[in-house]
Amino acid sequence: ALFTGQYPIKNGLVGKGILRPAQYLISEAIQDHDYRTGIHVANGYVSRNGGFAQGWDHFVNNLREGWGIRGADVMRHGLNWAKKNRETPFFLYLGIIDPHVTYRAHDGITELYDKTPYHGEYRRYLSGQELGKIKGGKHVSERDKLRIKNLYKSEITYSDKAFGELRAA
Repeated sequence: ALFTGQYPIKNGLVGKGILRPAQYLISEAIQDHDYRTGIHVANGYVSRNGGFAQGWDHFVNNLREGWGIRGADVMRHGLNWAKKNRETPFFLYLGIIDPHVTYRAHDGITELYDKTPYHGEYRRYLSGQELGKIKGGKHVSERDKLRIKNLYKSEITYSDKAFGELRAA
């Protein structure tokens, strides 16, 4: 929906991350106004094979192409592209995945939310597989639930920090 301006039922999404051919994407609309276009995205579904690369002068799926998937990686690569193109009007899309599972602990950030020591199973991260088990009925303690929520908050703050560094630059 973001790339086509239409709901999936209208935009030709025929499978996970696959657009029906001949979609007019936001990148093409922006190019039509003489802007250069760049994208760095860490979402595996936004791919060349899925039809999402059309209209981008610079298209990198960080996940699929091994560029690093953390928000800081996406921001750094996007900023490098922006600096190279600063003399020309441009549109840069940066798509991060950090607030999605896996939820990771970030030194200096997680402690802002999880102020008491934690020694349980989710000390460093919570994987998507593990979250699926919990949603499927796996019992976790109240302390584990709190830790999971705090890992998520940590991811949001980590992402905000990455975007803040991009904005400052």
